[in-house]
Amino acid sequence: GLGMDAWLDVVEAEVRSPSGPRAAHELRAAALRVLLAVAIGGSPQSKAAFLSSSRALPLLLRLLRRGRPPLSSMALCLLWALAHNYQKAIPPLRRLRVGEAVKACLEVARDATPEADCEPEGRSVSGGMEALAAEQLALILA
Repeated sequence: GLGMDAWLDVVEAEVRSPSGPRAAHELRAAALRVLLAVAIGGSPQSKAAFLSSSRALPLLLRLLRRGRPPLSSMALCLLWALAHNYQKAIPPLRRLRVGEAVKACLEVARDATPEADCEPEGRSVSGGMEALAAEQLALILA
């Protein structure tokens, strides 16, 4: 099977698809779904591999900050799943200040219009389940 780096390459790629930008975006979202399966799976080895990657957590944090759904929503879910299901993920998430990034996104979402964002590129955390996951993640990392 494909290793972690292959899936991260797909997520990071700014691919120009012959089918258009939507197809490239959907491919990146599909790769994030694979990584989400790793994060919520029962194998501690797969979660440890996720954390041992020097690219995985910073990439998820960038996606969250950019605020472009569905990639930002999936990054939030991945970060929440790691923090909730794998206690060893909490120190690296704290070192990267993921909790602060999530709180900032929540503040912007509460104070602004639906078009608001955490960074100029996109929209922030919004909606019921996303907001709940963001609030829980912020609490876990506090």
